[in-house]
Amino acid sequence: MSPQGSSADFDGTQVITGQFIGEGLQDYLVYHPSGQDAGEGVIVPGNGHGSFLDITGSTAIPADDWTSTDPNGDIPLQIANGYHADPNDNPSTPALLTVSGDATHGYYLEYYNSFGTPGVIFTSVPLTTTATPDGTMDWNDWQITTSADASGNVDLFLYNAATHNLYLWRDFTIDDTNDTASFTSYHVSSHWRPGPITTLRAADINGDGTPDLWTVSPKGQVIGWLVSGLATRPAIAAGHPQWLLGQS
Repeated sequence: MSPQGSSADFDGTQVITGQFIGEGLQDYLVYHPSGQDAGEGVIVPGNGHGSFLDITGSTAIPADDWTSTDPNGDIPLQIANGYHADPNDNPSTPALLTVSGDATHGYYLEYYNSFGTPGVIFTSVPLTTTATPDGTMDWNDWQITTSADASGNVDLFLYNAATHNLYLWRDFTIDDTNDTASFTSYHVSSHWRPGPITTLRAADINGDGTPDLWTVSPKGQVIGWLVSGLATRPAIAAGHPQWLLGQS
């Protein structure tokens, strides 16, 4: 076990960005999917100018916020920004999209409605009939990340490191009446091999209207991957590698 206050406390921690406080800035949601703090998280307000963050204004997310709403009392295995994929959401703050479940009850996507009040998770929408791209419910084998365009349309990438399959679900929309999701699926690659990655993030890197991907390796190598050809032949191409803290 790492010493209290060690940087190793953040090993395996997931961090996503979004306007979770509802003040128009990009905030940070830090989440522990495992370990002694499993299920717990915190929202750190953004400051809009890139300097050190003031954690005194942070809002804690206790584990029972998840377990009290999930049908099986589970915490998420992964989290992603859900934006406003559900048209019935509170428009002031984004929702969350998670991979949830367990070996006994199975795995599934789950949509947590907008916080409304920062740090308060409302009811969830378990998407237990939405299968992965291979037609099964093996959601624990897929890594997800999301982005939204200027019109608010949500895009969801799904990557299976074991099979090297990469999919993009465009215009991902939640129907909270029937607990279902609709989308247009694109098989971007059946042999995507980015190597070991600790972080997978979606963004329109080159501003062409098609979402792309950023990957970060365990050694801090960052690569931007451009997606193209969705209307004809989908493809993904690597950009020039860069380093977070200088080449190692």
